[in-house]
Amino acid sequence: MTVSAFHTRFTGGYEWPTSIVVNMTLEGKALGHIASSTDFMLPYSFLVELMGDRATLRQDLLQSLDAPIDAERLAAANPLPDVRLAATTDPAGRPAIRILCTMPDSADVAHHPFQDEIDELVACVLEKRHTTIDVFDAQKTMEVCLAADRSAELGGTPVSLPLIEATEYPPLSVIHD
Repeated sequence: MTVSAFHTRFTGGYEWPTSIVVNMTLEGKALGHIASSTDFMLPYSFLVELMGDRATLRQDLLQSLDAPIDAERLAAANPLPDVRLAATTDPAGRPAIRILCTMPDSADVAHHPFQDEIDELVACVLEKRHTTIDVFDAQKTMEVCLAADRSAELGGTPVSLPLIEATEYPPLSVIHD
């Protein structure tokens, strides 16, 4: 994976760049793009678009490029109690799945998943199991952020990942003994 980024500072009073655009080459032919800015003089928004070779997600609408996704099967596999999945159609009448949950679409952090993440962490400690998203996933996320900052500081020069080699899970007995 490589990361290339540019940043700038429009709004005064910050110790860091206030806007950044990041492009990534992922596995195979996949590409990623992230943009973040505190320069907008508009209400807070959190826009999500994921486009894969078999399905696409835009905000809360999931669509398959092939046969319609089995909403009941997907709902049965969903581990999140506050997230519901419902069969629906898009404005053109094509089958889709609507993801029904509170979205992080305001600056009010009550709309963000922090409490659910803490609750899951506590449950994992009590149940002596690994978390769904763990420190090793966080390492990958932080490496993308650090590579983006490094690339932007270098005028967009691509930075290759991983910055450090990932660590394998230790056995649960090591964690809990």
